[in-house]
Amino acid sequence: MVRRRRKTKKSIGLFGLFARLFFVIALVGVVIGGFWLYQLDRQVVAQFEGRKWAVPAHVYARPQEIYPGLKMDRSAFVDQLERLGYRRVSVIDRMASYLVAENSVSLVTRPYKFWQEQQPDLALRVEFSADRIRTIVNLRDSSTVSVFTLEPQLIGSLRPGQHEDRDLVNIKEVPQDFILTLLATEDRKFLKHYGVDFVGIARAMVANIKAGRVVQGGSTITQQLVKNFYLSSERTIKRKLKEMVMALLLEFHYEKYQILETYLNEVYLGQAGNRAIHGFELASKFYFGRPMRELDTHESALLVGLIKGPSYYNPLRNPERATTRRNVVIDIMQAEKTLSLEQAQKLKQAPLGVKKNTIIRKSAHPSFLDLVRRQLVQQYDENLLQSEGMSIYTTMDLVIQQAADKALKESIEKIEQSRNLENGTLQGAIVVLRASSGEILALTADRDTDFAGFNRALDARRSIGSLVKPAVYLAAFERSSQYTLMSTIADSPLTIIDDAGKKWSPGNYDKQHHGNVTLVEALARSYNIPAVRVGMDIGVDAVIDTMLKLGLTSEIKSFPSTLLGASQHTPLEVAQMFQTIANDGFNSPLRGILTVQSAADEPLERYPLTVQRVTSAASSHLLDFALKEVVKSGTARSIASQFPSDYGIAGKTGTTNDYRDSWFAGYSGDIVAVVWMGRDDNKSMGLTGASGALKVWQELFKQLRLREWPDAPPPDVNYLSVNKLTGLRTEPECELAVSIPFRSGTEPSQFQSCNQVVELELPDIISTFEMPEKVESVVDEVKDWFQVLFGGSNEDRQPTQTVDR
Repeated sequence: MVRRRRKTKKSIGLFGLFARLFFVIALVGVVIGGFWLYQLDRQVVAQFEGRKWAVPAHVYARPQEIYPGLKMDRSAFVDQLERLGYRRVSVIDRMASYLVAENSVSLVTRPYKFWQEQQPDLALRVEFSADRIRTIVNLRDSSTVSVFTLEPQLIGSLRPGQHEDRDLVNIKEVPQDFILTLLATEDRKFLKHYGVDFVGIARAMVANIKAGRVVQGGSTITQQLVKNFYLSSERTIKRKLKEMVMALLLEFHYEKYQILETYLNEVYLGQAGNRAIHGFELASKFYFGRPMRELDTHESALLVGLIKGPSYYNPLRNPERATTRRNVVIDIMQAEKTLSLEQAQKLKQAPLGVKKNTIIRKSAHPSFLDLVRRQLVQQYDENLLQSEGMSIYTTMDLVIQQAADKALKESIEKIEQSRNLENGTLQGAIVVLRASSGEILALTADRDTDFAGFNRALDARRSIGSLVKPAVYLAAFERSSQYTLMSTIADSPLTIIDDAGKKWSPGNYDKQHHGNVTLVEALARSYNIPAVRVGMDIGVDAVIDTMLKLGLTSEIKSFPSTLLGASQHTPLEVAQMFQTIANDGFNSPLRGILTVQSAADEPLERYPLTVQRVTSAASSHLLDFALKEVVKSGTARSIASQFPSDYGIAGKTGTTNDYRDSWFAGYSGDIVAVVWMGRDDNKSMGLTGASGALKVWQELFKQLRLREWPDAPPPDVNYLSVNKLTGLRTEPECELAVSIPFRSGTEPSQFQSCNQVVELELPDIISTFEMPEKVESVVDEVKDWFQVLFGGSNEDRQPTQTVDR
């Protein structure tokens, strides 16, 4: 008995030892597990409640105004609707849909909020006559409509660096049918389980074992979210266990609707180049071109079906697989009684409906987007722009932007063909703006308008040639009452000598001298020598001061060659200069942005109009008259017959040394456009401003809706009938009479009858200008500058000139 007791005691002691050891190990395990669980819990909460995603800023064109008289045919209007994701239907019974008839388009517009104004939906019929809109009728009350706006069109995004893209959607904005479809397909028990469906996991394991492969998944929507949101894609038991625990924690902390909303925005649904498409809202726009609230049932089924394999079932690459998968989802919906058998069969016959090209896949108009980004980073941190989902509403007019793209591309191709130039030789840039506000309506910087490379409109600094001459004559009007449009200027040999005795003799394009010419004729025909004479008379610095006031910002050196456009500027700078000229001397800084709004559509920034008068109204009016003469009878006269005279087209051609640059800057009413053409290697292309850039400008303005523009002179300018040869007052009915504006106090006092011959006392002709003292100290720099411009030595010879044709 004693031995048995000792043996029992010994057994109990050994058992107790193991029990205590097990307890200690279990306790350590609980502590470690608890700490691990605590760490997981902190990770779940911190990431879920923090900023979940980096959402890019979306950039939009301005709301498109549609009105009777707009130059837009039916096909162009339909194209606009398609770009906005409107659906073509046989009966317009829904928002963002349209119906096409022979000479009209009926539609229901999409409501939208712009700045702080909510725009309602409208039911309209737009009627067309040839290439214009004739009338607009309100279908709800049969009244006529003077104007309506289509919502701003997305033109691109400022994307985050991690190559993930998404558009966030609030679960309240998601159609109930879509949620039912998603839950029926991916997680029937979502509203009942606590993050993990153990019965579902067991059922999936059995099915997979029987099939010998993976045919069924047991992950809940919560688990899928955890896998995508928190974990890597590795397939291990450890990761699966972690996924299940984190799913339970997520369900413990948050409501079902929060989890589902996050899943709707996180799930991966496709690829656009190097960008991953996340979330159903962006996927809806990516595949169908419209928000998910506007999707049909079969389209929703396709998106839900993509969850199983976005690449394998990609409807753009694998439409047959995508159709099969979509139909499986439709069958599930029918089995869940959300669809009748008849409805399901009808939906399975519907086409996929995906669009081959949507703006989400590739940002349109990259040159304009580059302009917007550069203006934004002056006020916002670039990381902020790429992460906070802001909305940027720009000044872009899509109709004008598309016209500019088309004009540049097609005109360059025609010029290359007509001159037997190798395809791809020429490049170009266009800037179009509104003179009264400085709003940039279009910007194109490459003949391949979708190419996001070197931005010639913003960065190509090229000599501007004779585009400088308006500034020369404007400076003369501003600084000296002796200059009028009828001032006589000698177009005769001229030599400029620097302090070292080096000579420069400017010449005209035609290598001729035309004797005494009027100022207006000198500008219209772009004679070089008169421009240099006037510039040297009033002073090069005075001309430079005017150039800067007009809006040029690059460095301008005080050399005589500046008077013929030797300074280099970008097309955007030139556009600013001509904005001021076209706006009667009022300068408004060019801008590409109207407003900035937060992801919640709250106003953040508005870019107001700023205006400053920099030249007098009288001088501006005189210059405007002269620039219209350029089009009527001067170097741009080839376009005069293409447009009605009451459109008041004005402009200036520009051609640089050895035909390296071809320019035209022109305006009609409130619309200004600057066109540059050239070669990227800066070699000669054999084109003048008139034979190159002017052709592009002409094709652009043919596509725009131009109108008469008031041209009333300011109070201190009077129009008088003068003899166009002598500049003296004459009778209006005289054969040589022309009506010319004069600033008050500068009118000619002498009268000349129709047949009277008058001998004028002309000023002494200066044939040689000595360089002023302050320039003599930089003689060597002047010599180097001339050599860069004209090549070789400039002593005792006439260099190759800045020319115009």
